[in-house]
Amino acid sequence: WCTARVELVPPETLALRRTGPWSRRQQRAHVRLTTHGVDLEVRRFDARRGAEREKLPMLDVSVGGALGRAAAHYEVDEAVECSFELPGVGLFDLDARVVRLVPGKGANARNTVAFAFQDVGPMQQSRLRRWIFAEEARRYRNAKLSRGSA
Repeated sequence: WCTARVELVPPETLALRRTGPWSRRQQRAHVRLTTHGVDLEVRRFDARRGAEREKLPMLDVSVGGALGRAAAHYEVDEAVECSFELPGVGLFDLDARVVRLVPGKGANARNTVAFAFQDVGPMQQSRLRRWIFAEEARRYRNAKLSRGSA
């Protein structure tokens, strides 16, 4: 565990620079990035109701999974299929499991549902990782430019 900062290093890549002493502490297996305007389509099969589909707003994504706000009720360890499209990268269609639920507050509140992707192939991992880091770099540049012009 240490403090660090992200720097944009030519050619258009990110570097993580430590700013303090280092000690080992694992908090996440993969870098997670908030998503804006990306829909997560979740499909599941229920023995009583048959196939169900729900399109929900994706809150964040990583190589390991995604987080979304769902109107439907899910069970922890439930098997689902997740589909989403990332700008410039294309469509992802992945098997997943529900790993965490956070109930929404209020009568019409949506639940926050964490999905862990299952058996993600190396090409899909690479596409996801490249998009996440490219999007982080784009956001970092835009924030830096907006701070510099203010």
